[in-house]
Amino acid sequence: MDPVTITINGNVVHHSAQREGGAHFAPDASHTNYLILQSFSPLDDTQREQLSELGVAIQQYISGNTYFCRYDPHELEELRSLPFLNFVNPYHPEYVVEDALKAGGSKPPDEERHEVYITPHDDCTSPADLASLAQRIADRLGMDVSEFVPQTGYLRGWLRPEDLDIVAKLDQVRFISEVQEDVAFNWIARGDINILDPTAAAAMFQSANQYECQGEVVGVADMGFDVGHPAFASVGSTSTGSRATAITWRQVESKDPKDLGNVKDLNAHGTHVAGSVAGNWNSPGVQAPVMGTAPKANLYCQSVIKQAKAQGATVHTNSWGTPLRAVGPNLQQNDYTQESVDIDTSAWVNRDLTILFAAGNDGRYATPGGQIGAQAASKNCITVGACEPSHPLDYDPARTPVSRYSVGQPRGNTNRMGFFSSVGPTKNTLFRGNNSRIKPDVVGPGACIYSAKSRDATVADLGKPFDYLGTPPDNASPNDLFMFQQGTSMATPVVAGCCAVICKSLRIGRIAITSALVKAILVNGTIDMTSTRVTQRMIGKRPITVPPATPEKFLPEAEVALSGSPSPQQGFGRINQAKSLLCIPTNSGIYGGVYPLSNPPAAALQQDKIKEIDIDIPAAPSTDGTSLGPLVSRLTVTMCYTDAPSVLSSGSLVNKMAMNVKAGGQVRYGNKTRTDTQPDQVNNVQKVIWTNVPVGQAKVCVKCLALNWGIQGSALGDTKGGQDFAVAWYLEWVDTSGNAEYRTLSNSMTSVDAIKTIKALQTP
Repeated sequence: MDPVTITINGNVVHHSAQREGGAHFAPDASHTNYLILQSFSPLDDTQREQLSELGVAIQQYISGNTYFCRYDPHELEELRSLPFLNFVNPYHPEYVVEDALKAGGSKPPDEERHEVYITPHDDCTSPADLASLAQRIADRLGMDVSEFVPQTGYLRGWLRPEDLDIVAKLDQVRFISEVQEDVAFNWIARGDINILDPTAAAAMFQSANQYECQGEVVGVADMGFDVGHPAFASVGSTSTGSRATAITWRQVESKDPKDLGNVKDLNAHGTHVAGSVAGNWNSPGVQAPVMGTAPKANLYCQSVIKQAKAQGATVHTNSWGTPLRAVGPNLQQNDYTQESVDIDTSAWVNRDLTILFAAGNDGRYATPGGQIGAQAASKNCITVGACEPSHPLDYDPARTPVSRYSVGQPRGNTNRMGFFSSVGPTKNTLFRGNNSRIKPDVVGPGACIYSAKSRDATVADLGKPFDYLGTPPDNASPNDLFMFQQGTSMATPVVAGCCAVICKSLRIGRIAITSALVKAILVNGTIDMTSTRVTQRMIGKRPITVPPATPEKFLPEAEVALSGSPSPQQGFGRINQAKSLLCIPTNSGIYGGVYPLSNPPAAALQQDKIKEIDIDIPAAPSTDGTSLGPLVSRLTVTMCYTDAPSVLSSGSLVNKMAMNVKAGGQVRYGNKTRTDTQPDQVNNVQKVIWTNVPVGQAKVCVKCLALNWGIQGSALGDTKGGQDFAVAWYLEWVDTSGNAEYRTLSNSMTSVDAIKTIKALQTP
């Protein structure tokens, strides 16, 4: 295998620079305790043991078979003679400071300092080590130690441009990266994602209660919450009692700890987001109840993920993140940041907690690649983009916002992406090769979403630029308790509610809940939006705040073709909750399945090991004597796994798993076309859709290609426990004579009586 040229913190690691005569070559390690080494292929256990005997302690996987290592000896000759290694060299200070920060970062010209994360090597992250490092930096720079605040695993502080190289030369320091400002991504959805009414739900699934999610806990991190809002009243209550608990909030507009005690929603954002998850209220002037996607779930509104987990949350939704980075006059995609590392670490540690993040609202900007980065680029979160709802929409550039609910206008197209929705893929961090991952994962309705409104007086006038079902001329919302908003902020809680329903359904079926399984089930039911196009609305057409000197960075107004799923625009497609639930075998005997049903750690794989799952593919039922046309089988299989956190700025997979499906002598690889013959080694979500799968038996094959950190391992390099994964699948039958889609409700599938038309699941 040819060695890959990687980047560290955006800095290219040229192979020639690491070898004798190269710019960064060092003859020995007498001046440092830290190395980078690259192997020609994934290290096996024998090679790891050989390195350990020579004094190498692998700390972190970077990408391209390259590792950070602790090394106390001085001599390097024996290490460099190992035939399976491409290079071994001390870690050079040139790689410590991120490339964008070297170029000036995103600070305004009149600011003298950068707010930064200072990340030490893995063996220097204890509270005592961080305090010692903070003191050492302060002494070296002549600053007060209070300027450097210890966080979990790193320091946060302020540095002048001339300080960067000084701190980078400290041996304990691995990375210096700039802190980016976080913002909120805001700027009737139930029917658009095929949530059935209670009667249909009770007939199709075990109970309507299963569909409404009573008893599940969803964590919401946002800008505030209107405590006591009637949309969150306790089940069976009208205005007293509440299903929502609000504690110290994560003030995304402020980094000052003194701002963290206020839970008031002064931006009308957090309450709206929470309503899309679990709101439930009859709004005057609206024909149907205003309901979230999990209308009986409990909410825990808090500041950080671990607080929600401690309260029993199975789902954690986040409608905030880091926008595109302004570097000089240009806008740049964020890469895999410290926030990304933190999120993936939370998912790695809390394997039953499903974390969602909004993709962002930078889709209107022109960038060399995608726009999704930072939090939304996390491998283990569900990143959510936004599509249009089915409501009547009026694209009127003269008014704000440009998408408006408006009577008499054409209905919105749920297969059209929101013009604002950030697109992927994630930023490629390889100099040669490509490790860009598919993002967003899914999309949901996010334009003109009607949900709960904060009752705080500071936002009394918000939400009024919309028409709705013949409302008064001033375009006021029908009720001051509710309002319209749009953005990926609005799409994310809609999807979060669906995840809560999946958790509830798994719990009823006594199936072990993992975030990997929830994500696999969600993705398995998505709708490909290939046949549609996306409208881009740009500057000059509506008022918008942009960085000065960047108007040329907007794309021209145009219709842009939407590529097929998976794609940078729609990810794996638009969510369809009813389709996703078809995987769960407890639901009316529908012909689908999940793996594993219990004890996920026992299903983990070691490197080079394979798990095969058999699926019977019967012949199509006869349609003689019916109005149905010939039926064609379609098998959909999705594999997902929670990967170990990557090193800062990399985002590459630490453990590599690959999935394919075999039937009738043919093979289909996850995320690949039918003619591809190589597995996906970049994404930890892989999906196969096989139309007209051969009759007989299909085999789902999952193989562990590379294992660097086991789920029971204490650190990278400890492969104990292997890598666990989840698979969701279902088999359906499609009437080739028309648009109606049919699914079996019986595992026998012996006659047309076993076929039932599900109107809510018609092919779009």
